[in-house]
Amino acid sequence: MVRRPSISDWSKSFKETKPKRTRIDAFKESSELLLKEGFRSKLEQKGAEQLTKAGIEWKYEKEKLDYLVPERKAKYLPDFVVGEGDHRLYLEFKGWPFEAEDRQKMILVRDQHPEKDIRIVFHNANQKLYTKSKTTVGEWASEHGFVWSDKGIVPTSWIEEVR
Repeated sequence: MVRRPSISDWSKSFKETKPKRTRIDAFKESSELLLKEGFRSKLEQKGAEQLTKAGIEWKYEKEKLDYLVPERKAKYLPDFVVGEGDHRLYLEFKGWPFEAEDRQKMILVRDQHPEKDIRIVFHNANQKLYTKSKTTVGEWASEHGFVWSDKGIVPTSWIEEVR
């Protein structure tokens, strides 16, 4: 006699083959939604809202700066460019993780464009560079000479600089 699979057998089999949804999947889905709305992260969207509320005109990912990565030419696309002429700021919004590749890129761009005022807005400046790091992203930025702010907020003093 051949045993027919029961609904519970099928359910168990389905559960075992169904891929688990991870935090990375959720992040990718939310990133895809934000890209449709024009931003790559909620932090950048928050920055746009803050700049708009302050009456500051901004351009999102409109100006590319050439920089050289050892052995290859690359482009850096700042999140926001605010102000004009001598009062122009390049704002980079960083959440976590702030990968080593991104940190290297920021240093290379800054060093190859010393005339540009590149600043970083961190979601959480007290976040460690990586899980077991003793250094926070804010400490890293200070050690490397970057002007930065915390909590995803563009400081009022920066806004006043570009008015």
